[in-house]
Amino acid sequence: MKTLENYTIVKETEKALLIKAFVSELEKEVEFWLPKSKTEKKDEGLEIDTETWETKIEELKIPQEEDCVFVYVDKYEELEKSYKLILTATLKKINTNPWAFVPKTLVKDLGEIEENERGKFYFKIPLWFWEKNLEKIISDTLEFFNKDKEEEEKFKKNDFKLHNVEKNKS
Repeated sequence: MKTLENYTIVKETEKALLIKAFVSELEKEVEFWLPKSKTEKKDEGLEIDTETWETKIEELKIPQEEDCVFVYVDKYEELEKSYKLILTATLKKINTNPWAFVPKTLVKDLGEIEENERGKFYFKIPLWFWEKNLEKIISDTLEFFNKDKEEEEKFKKNDFKLHNVEKNKS
């Protein structure tokens, strides 16, 4: 059994704990998830099943690369907990500027670049978040532009083209 003496439970779900602790094997403080079924809270600290701990150390030694996208914009607004990205898109021949809200905690990188055809700021965000958000952007845009149209005149998903995104691996 491995015992963590100084640790903080950052988040707790029904089946897992998000732990923040100094890990001597890595010589640094890290956050990591552990299954509750493999841990036990005791007076002297958090006891962790040996095999589970060894597997977790190996995971933490190899930083996981996360698939990301770069979103390029000319304008954005910094809000308290998120960024409001002002995108450029076309719906057939109509130019539109939908918004995307990205939590600050998910922005992997943010920078200013020389102005080009894509925009002058870039945001690097996780692909999983972008794909989820993109569906909402398309849905909201189609709903807005289709509200007063007859069924045969309505725009379809494949009529929507976003101009700001480049897929990349982190």
